[in-house]
Amino acid sequence: MAAGLNLQPQTVNGRLKLDLSNQGLTSIPEEVFDITDLEFLNVSNNKLTSIPEAIGRLQKLYRLNADGNMLTSLPQAIGSLQNLQELYVYSNNLSELPDGLEALQKLEWLFVRDNKLTKLPSKLFSCVKLVNFDASNNKLFTFPPGVEKLQKLTKLYINGNQLTEVPSGVCSLPNLEVLHVGNNKLSTFPPGVEKLQKLRGLYIDDNQLTEVPSGVCSLPNLEVLGVGPNPIRRLPDDVTRLTRLKTLSVPSCQFDEFPRQVLQLKTLEELYAGQECGRKFDVVPDEVGNLQHLCLLALENNLLRTLPSTMSHLNNLREVYLWNNKFDTFPEVLCEVPAMEKLDIRYNNITRLPTAP
Repeated sequence: MAAGLNLQPQTVNGRLKLDLSNQGLTSIPEEVFDITDLEFLNVSNNKLTSIPEAIGRLQKLYRLNADGNMLTSLPQAIGSLQNLQELYVYSNNLSELPDGLEALQKLEWLFVRDNKLTKLPSKLFSCVKLVNFDASNNKLFTFPPGVEKLQKLTKLYINGNQLTEVPSGVCSLPNLEVLHVGNNKLSTFPPGVEKLQKLRGLYIDDNQLTEVPSGVCSLPNLEVLGVGPNPIRRLPDDVTRLTRLKTLSVPSCQFDEFPRQVLQLKTLEELYAGQECGRKFDVVPDEVGNLQHLCLLALENNLLRTLPSTMSHLNNLREVYLWNNKFDTFPEVLCEVPAMEKLDIRYNNITRLPTAP
């Protein structure tokens, strides 16, 4: 037995678990692979550079956590773990995934984010029970075919890659709730977004899109929409149809003025409209006072000198970000916002703060 290590598994929630996380391990002790009844192995946050092929002996394994190591590859034997449902290998140094993962027909959770992957196995999407797939922050240029086979998928994270297109099959995933394709090189979006009727969160930020994809405004359950940064000139008028939208992020877009369509989104709780890289606006319309559920308003890096008096009607507003605007005097309407907790108004030309009454 490895010196100083407790290799005695524990039964947790009816599953036999061995937790070797945060132990400074450079290799997995050989004895671990003799525990053939093991169902959950956690070797995360160590210094592992490889996982031995002997992992294939743990045929009852349903969950493997090997995130936060220095893995450069995975063993082929992982594809033989017929009962594996959850595989976490994020935050490593993986440049590829082994062929054979398609044999994991019970796999539901696959987290490979924060690696160095340039491609995914061509047959990966034969794992038709996948529910949550996170391949964000890699170096993916293309996506393998067949994503439309993942009919149970609810969350897809492919942000932070080098993708120039979203595979059209993504719009054929009826159970998708979260789609994150931000921080890629997208200039177009596939048709059919409106078919994603269960979508609650859509993130298309930090790409090269010039318009909000057609169909987005037909998503009845959308609660979070991340649009900017993108070179988008205006929001579609029918964005007002998003009657459940709570968070809208439109920073660093190319709007000619404050996007007035936003002012009809009565359910909005958070609005991010800072313009560090985009066209700046100098007026906030009076109708902002209609956003009665608003609790966060970010308008940094604009040309604002005043705020409308109607902001005093925002009884739920707690956070306001106004740094780097053109205020010469403190906008005293903010003193009338009853729930205010945090205000950032740095980098303006204000020389005097209001005095207490």
